[in-house]
Amino acid sequence: AGTEEPGLPDLDVAGTEEPGRFVALTFSAAMEEFAVNMLRSLEPHLGTAKVKAFVTGAGGCASLSAQFPAEVVWLECTQMPETGEERSDTGSTVIYKSAHYLAQVHKKLDMNILVMRSVPAGSLVMFTDVDVVYFNDPFTFEQDSSPSGLWFSAGEGAHKCGDSKDRGLVNTGLYFVKATPFNRDIFFQQAKMNLLAKKSYDKGDQGAIQYTLNRRNLSYKILPCELFANGNIYWGNMDGKKNVSQFVSGAMEDGRFVSLHANYIVRSDLKKRCLQLTGYWYNDRGEGRRDPSSLSRFEPKPVNVALKDGVIVSCEAVAFKYDH
Repeated sequence: AGTEEPGLPDLDVAGTEEPGRFVALTFSAAMEEFAVNMLRSLEPHLGTAKVKAFVTGAGGCASLSAQFPAEVVWLECTQMPETGEERSDTGSTVIYKSAHYLAQVHKKLDMNILVMRSVPAGSLVMFTDVDVVYFNDPFTFEQDSSPSGLWFSAGEGAHKCGDSKDRGLVNTGLYFVKATPFNRDIFFQQAKMNLLAKKSYDKGDQGAIQYTLNRRNLSYKILPCELFANGNIYWGNMDGKKNVSQFVSGAMEDGRFVSLHANYIVRSDLKKRCLQLTGYWYNDRGEGRRDPSSLSRFEPKPVNVALKDGVIVSCEAVAFKYDH
């Protein structure tokens, strides 16, 4: 049996299987290279987790699957129908809050509903954007800390890093949802209703989820910002001596750092540049890019960034000076 919503892919509804770990991502073909980069960084840390990917645009699943060996069993890809907004934006650069961007984030909630219905009860699902890079197993956090089974990466910038682990502004670029009865049957459906009712500060899934959390007074936890860093926390507060943010340097030194989300950046081409200059664009590493050991090390390179109102507007390589 599958979903009955018109225009949405047909996923089997979960039966009585044992709970597991799942990773879910929704993206357009314009962001495929980000998806591949993210999956390459995540693959060494997946363990038994399965990935459910949803793609719109030319090439879609066939193009994504071709980037990984045929024997890969952890990746399940579903091709989605395109909307008019998605067809109108076929370029390689995606811009925050453009028609293309908003069409995609609206679709994310539909896919999240399907994912939660398709996984066994009690499973833990990580929803991730494709502009995230992983350095450790993201599922290794204190899972007993949230009675509602909701954990979000921090939406606030560095000025509030670590202020609150209970509630606060959420970032839906990386978050975890446990498949409880409420989360499977109600949570995302209500978020979608709030989005359609324009109860979203950013006109997207993040604002709709934040509104749902606040409106229903749901308990949730904010993941440690020094382990699950957003773009402002990482690039916006660089320690020139260590080439990394002052907030994450300790976690990197002792090997606990989990992820970097390249948000707080409006354009996808600038996201890519920042990741490349920092050394976290694994698509440039040739055949060695699939060597898990090469993806697990912390190899940050020095980067000069410029910010405007907390948003990163440029990334430039640091020019080394030589003494003669």
